[in-house]
Amino acid sequence: NGELNNAYKVIQMSNAKNNFDFYYITFLILKDLNKIKEAEDNLMEALKISSNYKINKSIAEFFMEIGKIKDSLKYFNDALKIKDNDEELVYKYGNSLFLSKNIVESFNVISKIHNGISKYYFLFERLNSLNNSINDIQKCYEQ
Repeated sequence: NGELNNAYKVIQMSNAKNNFDFYYITFLILKDLNKIKEAEDNLMEALKISSNYKINKSIAEFFMEIGKIKDSLKYFNDALKIKDNDEELVYKYGNSLFLSKNIVESFNVISKIHNGISKYYFLFERLNSLNNSINDIQKCYEQ
C-alpha cells in the first residue's frame, strides 16, 4: 500500500493531468487503494475525454465488482458496440443481465456465444431452463 500511495502522489504532481492516461492510471491506483468513489470519479473523467472500448469495458467491469450491476449494463453495451467479438465481455454482459433479472435478454446474449464452449455451459443451461419457464408462464396467461 505504501508504494501505491507514493505512486498516487507522483501522478498527482505530474504535468500529465487532464488527459485520458492520467485519469485511467489514477483510477487503477485508487481502485487498488480501495478508494472506490475517487476511482469511479477518475473513470468518469477519462470517459469524458474518450468514450473508447477500453474505458467502457473498465467501467462495466468495475461497476460489476462494486455491485452496481444495473449501472454496468450501459457500459457493457457501449463497449460491445465498439468491439462485439470479445466473448469474455459478452459473457460478463450476459451475466450482468442475469443478475439484474433480465433473464430473457441474458439468455439471448449468452446463446450467441455458447456454441458448446464449456466455460459458458453452466450459465447457458441455467438461462435456458429459466427461459423455458418464462415461456411456460406466458403460455398459461395466454389461455
